[in-house]
Amino acid sequence: MTDAPGPLEPLGPTGRPILDRPAFERLTTTHRRELKLHCYRMMGSLHEADDLVQETLLKAWRGRAQFDGRGSPRG
Repeated sequence: MTDAPGPLEPLGPTGRPILDRPAFERLTTTHRRELKLHCYRMMGSLHEADDLVQETLLKAWRGRAQFDGRGSPRG
C-alpha cells in the first residue's frame, strides 16, 4: 500500500494532491461565518458581504493547487 494519489487526484506544483470539492468545503466551512462578519463590517451590507465571501472562496478554489498545507487555511 502506498500514499500515492490516485489517477483522479491531480498534483499541484508542490507534488501534493490538489484538494477536491468535499475536502475544500470541509476546510472552508469553519471560516465562512467569520469571513462574512469581517466583510459585513467593511461593507455595511449583508448582500455585499455575501458577494465578497463568494468571490474570496472562488479565488481560494482556483488557487487551491498552490496551497501546500504548511500555513493555516484561515490565512
